[in-house]
Amino acid sequence: MGFKIIIIFFLFAFTSCSVSRKTTQLYNIRDVECVSEEMDGTVTLIAYGSGRNKRDAICQAKKNALHQIIFIGTDNENNTCLSRPLVGEVNAKDKYSVFFNEFFKDKGLYRNYVSRKDEKLINRFNNYLGKNKYEVTFSIILRVQVPALTDYLKTNNIITDN
Repeated sequence: MGFKIIIIFFLFAFTSCSVSRKTTQLYNIRDVECVSEEMDGTVTLIAYGSGRNKRDAICQAKKNALHQIIFIGTDNENNTCLSRPLVGEVNAKDKYSVFFNEFFKDKGLYRNYVSRKDEKLINRFNNYLGKNKYEVTFSIILRVQVPALTDYLKTNNIITDN
C-alpha cells in the first residue's frame, strides 16, 4: 500500500510541474547565408525573419538580408560571395538614420532591391512567446540586386566612389 502511495505521489509531482514552452531561437537574425554571387553582381542568400504571420516574417527576412549586405557583409567559406559591407563608414547607420529608417520602413524602398525571382521558403519555425502568443520564423532564399542598391546608395551620397 505504501509503495502505491509513493508511486502516485511521484506521478502527481511530475505531471503537475509546468513545462516551459518558451523556445530558444534556432538562428541569429543577423545570420544570412550566402548561396552564390551571379555574374551580374546579384547575390543569392538564405535569410531568416520572424513576425506575427508569414507576411511579416518574410518582410523581416528581406530586411535582414539587406541589412547584412549594407552594414555587415557576408561570411562565406567558399569565397563565392561579396564579403565586405557596401557601407564601410563607421556609425553610418546612426549618421544616416533618417535615410535608413525611411528605406527600411514597411512598404519602403528596400523592396526594390530584393528580387522575388529566386524567392523560396525553406523552413518555418513556431516560437512560443508566452501567454498564448506565438511568432513564426521563416528562412527563405532570395536575391539581392547589389549593383542597383550600390547605385542607389551612391545617388543618395551614402557611399562614394573610391
